[in-house]
Order: sequence, then C-alpha cells, then structure tokens
Amino acid sequence: MTLKFFLGRVKDDGMAPLRIRLKDGTNDTKITCPGIFVSPKEWDKNFSLVNPKSPGAEEINHEINKYRLKTETVKQKYLLGHIDFSLAKRMLSGTENTKSLREFVDKVCRRDKSSETLRNYLNTIGNFSHHTGIKEPLFSDITFNNMMVVKNGVIQKGGSAATYNKYLRDIKAICNYAKRTKYIFNDFEFDIQWRAKEDITLKVKTITPEVLYSALDNIKIVSKHRSARLKAFNELEAVGLWLLMFSMRGMYPADITSLSSHNLDYNFAARIAHEKKGSSSEIALLGNPHVYRHGRHKTGFPMKILITLPPIRHFLGVLRFLLAASHPEFSFLSPKEASNPNYDDRMKGKTPEEIDFLRLFKIDKKNNPKEFATLWGTYSSALTRLGMPSFKTARKTFSTTSRRLRIDEGYTRTMLGQKDMSISISYVDYDDPQLFAQLCLAHMRVLDAFDMIGLYNSWLRKIDQVFGSKWCEGETYIKGNPSFIYSTFSHALQPIIDSSKTFVR
Repeated sequence: MTLKFFLGRVKDDGMAPLRIRLKDGTNDTKITCPGIFVSPKEWDKNFSLVNPKSPGAEEINHEINKYRLKTETVKQKYLLGHIDFSLAKRMLSGTENTKSLREFVDKVCRRDKSSETLRNYLNTIGNFSHHTGIKEPLFSDITFNNMMVVKNGVIQKGGSAATYNKYLRDIKAICNYAKRTKYIFNDFEFDIQWRAKEDITLKVKTITPEVLYSALDNIKIVSKHRSARLKAFNELEAVGLWLLMFSMRGMYPADITSLSSHNLDYNFAARIAHEKKGSSSEIALLGNPHVYRHGRHKTGFPMKILITLPPIRHFLGVLRFLLAASHPEFSFLSPKEASNPNYDDRMKGKTPEEIDFLRLFKIDKKNNPKEFATLWGTYSSALTRLGMPSFKTARKTFSTTSRRLRIDEGYTRTMLGQKDMSISISYVDYDDPQLFAQLCLAHMRVLDAFDMIGLYNSWLRKIDQVFGSKWCEGETYIKGNPSFIYSTFSHALQPIIDSSKTFVR
C-alpha cells in the first residue's frame, strides 16, 4: 500500500483541500483530509508540508503531521492484514465518531431539530444502511454510487422515485447542516444527476368524506333492466371496497383479495376442525382472535391490524353478501351459502381450509391475473362514474389524514405497512404491546377524523334504499356517537391487546 499527499482543486478563496491518494495492487482512491486547506504557493511537494516561512505554517504542519501519523498507523494495520482496503479508506476519511451520520443526528440534530425531523432523518439513515449494506454509514459513504444503489433498491422493491428523492433530500439536509455546524468539512457534489425522475402523472390526490357522501347520493337504479341493477351493485361495492381499504390502513386491491380468516393470530383451521367434531368441550388456541396479520402484497412487510375495530368487520360482512348476489363467479361465498343463515349447514361437506369468515373473493392477483384485472377494472369504472378517484387514493388519504392529525411519522409509516427505521431502533419486536397499542389508538383517531362510522352507516342506508333490503334494522347498523364508540373501545383496548388465547367451544 502507498499513501501520498497532494492538493485538491483550488477553491474561490485560493486555498486547496489537502488530499491523500491511497493505492494498492488493485485499488486506487482519493481521500480529503478534513479541515486542512493549503495555499498551492506555500506547498512543498517534496516534504508534503507547508513552507515553514509561510504564515500559519506551524499550526497547519502540526495538523498535517497528526494526520501523517494516522496514515502510518492505518498502513501498518493493512500490511499486517488486520484491516482491508475498504476499512483503511474509511479510517482515513475522518475521525470515526464525528463522521457517523447517526451519531451526528443523535448528538446535534436531537438538540436543534424537531422530533418529527429527527425521526425522518433516522428513518432515512436506516434505509440508506438497509439498501447499501453499510451498517453504520459515515459521511464519507455519501457518494453518488452509493445513492444510486439506494435508488435502485427502492425502485426494485416497489417504491417510487418520490420516495427515493425524499431520502436524498434528507441526506442533503443532514450533510449541509453538519457542514454548517462545522461537524464535518467535506464537500458534497450533489447535483441533478443524484435525483430520480418523478412521473407527475402518478401523483395521487387525496379526497374528503364529502366526496364519498356525494358519490353515495349518485347511486340509483335507473331502469328495470338487469344491467341497471348490476350497475348499482358495482357502484355500491366499489365504494364499500374503497372504504374498507381505508379502514384497513390503506390496503390495495391485491391485499383485499387475499384477506382470509387463516391470517388471524390464532390457528383458524384448528378451530374449525374442533367445531366440526361437534364436541361440547372448550379448547384454548394460542393467539389473539382480534388481531389480523397481513403481509403487504406490494412489499411483503408485515401489518398487524385490530380487525374488530369498527367498522372493519361490518364492511366485510355486508360485502360478502353483496358479492355473492352480484358476482357469484368471483365471490368466495356462493349465493346459496349467503342466503343460508344456518352456520352448521354452511360448514357441511367442507374441509377446514375451505371455510373462511373473512374472505371476499375466490380469486387473487397471483393465481387469476386476468379475472383479477377484469373485476377491479369494473370497480374502477364504477368509481369514475361516481366522481371518485382511484382505489390508490384510499391509502394516500389515510396517510394524509394521519399526518393532518400530527400523528407520529413513525407510527404513520408503520400503520401503512412501511418499515420505519426510527421505530426499529427503539422497538426490536413489532409485536411489542406498547407499540401495537399506540398504533391501534392512532388507527382509531384516523377512522374517527374521517367519519368512517358515519360513512359506513350512510353506505348501508344506501344499500337499503336501492335494493329495499333491511340491513339498517339489525345489528349491522352501528348505533351511537362515533367518537364515543371509539373512546369506549380505547378504554377496553389493553385487555383486548393482552389477550393471548382464543377459546373455541
């Protein structure tokens, strides 16, 4: 290994940063010595020092010699095989403590920045580390090549250009602030090439509850022809599915078609097997009957949802019956099953795997791509007729509502099924009861703020109005003040979350 001092590009003030060329048989790199600037006129190439007669030479040479000792130490460790070239480079890029991004954020930004900004920075650093594989990123790791690795990683995992550009903005802000506070002295050559091109046509707008109330008002059967009745079915189901997606924290169509009782926190198949035996004895299955576990279709990231939170189960129950009547070719329930109130009759002749109390559709995106596209294309057209934007807006609207309520950014991301690196620092396990309780409370706040119970009841009344049904006369209709309902639910939340067994008779 060879190390050679040289001067970098001269700045506007006539000074040039001192740099080192680090080279071995296969690697060759250049490193800037932090905080050391030299006038080219006063630089002695032979001794790699400032001319002793120049102003301030003693102080500058002292710093150079300190750095020279460091290079000799690094070189010796490399020759002994204790470190590789990459680590040698990192060691020479600056003092270890002051060059860590996370340490800078913890030490300086925690003092000067808001808690939300701090959480955003930590999340960005976590994602940078995740995509690059650099466990503890240093400022010297903020290079064009590394950011391209981050960009490609984000895009390949289904993220957007906007998401990557958000990370880039955070990284730039951290670097600029570190330099402004003289924590580092590195120059970063951020330019337009570091950004990812965003497609403005893909930006999703959010909507208000009023848009949904207006859409419901527009649903009616305009003639006696069967097609008019099916059209009303499609419109009511489309609105109901949009509301369900919002209620389940921004799920997409592919997530909705994969809903299943077998994803509940306990062994659902074991429950059905016990019930089919006809035994009067009671068994206890490990797991919480209120908790639904779901891996987001787009990313696979785990979501943990309190499915008994109003009005989630209500939407699922009504939609199952609507779908059986309107789309028997796609519906999980057959028309015969939907019209039969007898629980035992519906289970006869079926295996435990064929019984499901949550599943809406018997098709999914993976196994039935053509049918999936046809079905959701029909629903998308229905939304358009009603003056509503796409199903994707359910997720965006949930996110926007959460942020308007000033809910912690980390909790918002986690509710949406996005990995939040700042939370993972504090919580090793996403099953942590404290974290889950906070997520449930935040979830309720969003549902209440968006008037979800009111929207559900209006949707139910519209079904009765259009088809002459009597859903609102039974327990399916949610009675009472929504805020009071959620308040009551929140007070009962802890024992619900703490439940670790499902009892089956």
